[in-house]
Amino acid sequence: MRAFVLCLAVLTACSPRPAEQSTQLLVDFTDRTLLPAYDVATTDALGLAGAASNYCGSVDAAGLVAVQTAWRTARSSWELTLAFKFGPAEIRQTEARVDRWPTSAEALDGVLAGSGLITLESVSALGVNKLGFPAVEYLLFRRDADHAQELAGFTSSPRRCELLRVLTTAIHEEILQVRDAWGNSYRTEFTTAGAGSATYPTVKSGVDQMVNQLIATLETIVRSQMATPLGLSGDGTPQPAKTNSGFSGTAATDMLATLAGLEAAYLGGGGLTLSDQVKEKDAPVDARVRAAFTSARTGIESVQSPWDQAVSTERAGAEAAYQRVRELKRLLGTEVVATLGVTLTFNDSDGD
Repeated sequence: MRAFVLCLAVLTACSPRPAEQSTQLLVDFTDRTLLPAYDVATTDALGLAGAASNYCGSVDAAGLVAVQTAWRTARSSWELTLAFKFGPAEIRQTEARVDRWPTSAEALDGVLAGSGLITLESVSALGVNKLGFPAVEYLLFRRDADHAQELAGFTSSPRRCELLRVLTTAIHEEILQVRDAWGNSYRTEFTTAGAGSATYPTVKSGVDQMVNQLIATLETIVRSQMATPLGLSGDGTPQPAKTNSGFSGTAATDMLATLAGLEAAYLGGGGLTLSDQVKEKDAPVDARVRAAFTSARTGIESVQSPWDQAVSTERAGAEAAYQRVRELKRLLGTEVVATLGVTLTFNDSDGD
């Protein structure tokens, strides 16, 4: 009996308590998933700015292809970080500066037709919907034109390159600010939840933040990127013009990148993960969530046409993909929330 008590005492001392596990979850999430993702996004945004500068130094077809490729790469890397859109990104309102859809083509055309000096300050004064990836996309892509016509837009207007340089540099600087804020101070603020953090008074509040952000990001995909173009938010009439990334036709790629970020946040990059904590409490729930991530991804991948076309030409497949992503959101918002005891602060007004 004495040996049993001693053994039990040793096991209790060596086994992480729930609060200690949650603290380690915040550390591992930050160091193994969030910061590496921001590192990639920062590097790829710098690559976009560099490709834009190189292209504008010698405008040619090869350079245009290079900068378009760099835009797609940086865009996907940014989309992946939306799973972590709290803390510095929320404080700085980074998404508004980097990813406000739709862009104002009329205002950008006005800048191109004008004669004033193009600076970040002059463009920013026009409003955030003239900045970021959407504005750069408008400058680079014309789905209704061939490649020669896309190139002609730059050769006929030197101001187009001036604006391209300013916008791509601004994207990199903004993402870098968020990455540095996490690396310099916010990491400590988040990982010391319940142990001195002014923002997160309990460890639970840090975990709550993680889970609520996953649900909120999924709602953006479900409602804005899928339901609205499908017309499901209205009378059922497709609204292809409301599809993100319409000039490049990469809306589905955007969704897949965001989904990859969400899956990475749930499965983690090593160490203790949300998946581990859910599995420890209710393994079937964790299995359902993992399967739902796969189902959502394959549903989007199965749609062959660009999303703005698929809402009409592949409507059944597009709606099926929508339902799969919606089911993933439901699982996180109900079963994961209940399993982990998360306080749901995200306001889901559609009743899912």
